[in-house]
Amino acid sequence: MYVLIYFVMTGIALAVYLNMPPYQPRERDYVFVASFYFYFIWVALGAVAIWDFLRKRVSPNLAAIGAGVLCFLVVPLNMVAEEWDDHDRGNRYVPLAFGSNYLESCDSNAVLFTNGDNDTYPLWYAQEVEGIRDDIRIINLSLLNTDWYINQMRRPINDADSIHMTMFPKQYIQGTRDYATYYDQHGLKIDKNRRQELKDLLAFIASNKKQTKVGLANGELLDFYPTKKVKITVDKAAVIKNEVVTPDKYDQIVDEISWTIRKGTLMKADLVVLDVIATNAQNGWKRPIYWAITTGTDAYINLMPYLQMEGLTYRLVPLKKSDVMPKEDVGTVNTTIMEENVMEKFTWGGLDTEEDMWIDFVMMRQCKNFRNVFTRLSKAMYIESQLLQNRSVNAPNFETDNTAVGDLEERAVAVLDKGLEAIPERHVPYDYQMERYSNMYYALGEIDKAYELDQRIAKYLIQDIAWYKSMLSDKEMRQEANYFLGLNEQAMQRMIRNAKQNGKDVSEWQEAIK
Repeated sequence: MYVLIYFVMTGIALAVYLNMPPYQPRERDYVFVASFYFYFIWVALGAVAIWDFLRKRVSPNLAAIGAGVLCFLVVPLNMVAEEWDDHDRGNRYVPLAFGSNYLESCDSNAVLFTNGDNDTYPLWYAQEVEGIRDDIRIINLSLLNTDWYINQMRRPINDADSIHMTMFPKQYIQGTRDYATYYDQHGLKIDKNRRQELKDLLAFIASNKKQTKVGLANGELLDFYPTKKVKITVDKAAVIKNEVVTPDKYDQIVDEISWTIRKGTLMKADLVVLDVIATNAQNGWKRPIYWAITTGTDAYINLMPYLQMEGLTYRLVPLKKSDVMPKEDVGTVNTTIMEENVMEKFTWGGLDTEEDMWIDFVMMRQCKNFRNVFTRLSKAMYIESQLLQNRSVNAPNFETDNTAVGDLEERAVAVLDKGLEAIPERHVPYDYQMERYSNMYYALGEIDKAYELDQRIAKYLIQDIAWYKSMLSDKEMRQEANYFLGLNEQAMQRMIRNAKQNGKDVSEWQEAIK
């Protein structure tokens, strides 16, 4: 009876109590691990019961052997036969490859901000076990809200230098400056509409002076920042000396990085990130600073116009995004660096082989996201080729280098080809996002490749559209089904438009979206 109570309380009752939402980043069976222990008490009692049954008919020793063999055949062997293919990690080294690719996307001695488990643990493993790029200092933003982790970051590890910042431990110890809030009714002689140097703003927040605090009704003093408009004055000579940007971009280096902090509250992690950035700028931009592309826009503290994509990372650079670049894209792309990383340095952990491989839903989602890296690079190359051609239109004395234009477009096509090879359909089935691939092929003049790819994509979209339509009658699923139905139909409509413009048959596709 006690075992039953414990089993229910650590299993079924816990599931009801937690009431976990359906969308989780990974399986949460470890939450119920205590119930497994109690369940196996029953398993053990069952094994004893089998032994007791057999020993009445044969010798105790033979009964023990028989009970053991029978339990092995009924339980573990049956589990292996039924579940092995769903849990076999053979030939799969994708997490290591992706972790290595994040690291290879960084320049030497870099600081790399990551956010969750999937863009941190593989990187740690790659560094600590495989010895890959241990000169990179990985900083997990989720842990950066704790003082002990900040203290760790202030010590060197392996070949990675410590982080440099102005705040001392007593200024960020737990319970101190856990957050700072924007407050503009401070009465100080600070023009909130005038941009303030980031280092001065951080010094204000880190100060213990009374005028840097807001008094609450309960007597508590609250840390605040008086303006959201900040800037970092750029030392162009230091930027050039430390090769922060490539020589062809020297004339584009800005005098200052100016932006507005959109957040109404800066957490301790945000303060540390800003401190690292400000200190690095003060020290002459000696250390490259990156964010993993999977950290999300909230982690960039609205610095997106000054981010440069170089692979699976964005690098902070004193270059502002041009107005001709797509507004929906984060930052810009350094096509030269990113092409070298993607085409020469990146590995794919077996995805690009014919070996059988089990891909779980988490890895499937990551692979589909990383496909966007290829389309982003290809699109950036295409835009550069278009800009070269447009210069001859806007500047009559400028002669277009057709060889350079053709070379860019050929390399853009090669990037798309590499993407299809690196993350193939046989391991990661296509979905509506793959329409971006075919759209780029069309833009680059590869009509046959685009249409052939669209035909393969369409097979999945037709099935998905039919599935989501069938779910519209379910009240609980209707909203989600409508959302994904719209995404799939929009992708199909773009495919139809592109194919029709190039004289291709789309009758079957049109039928699917009627």
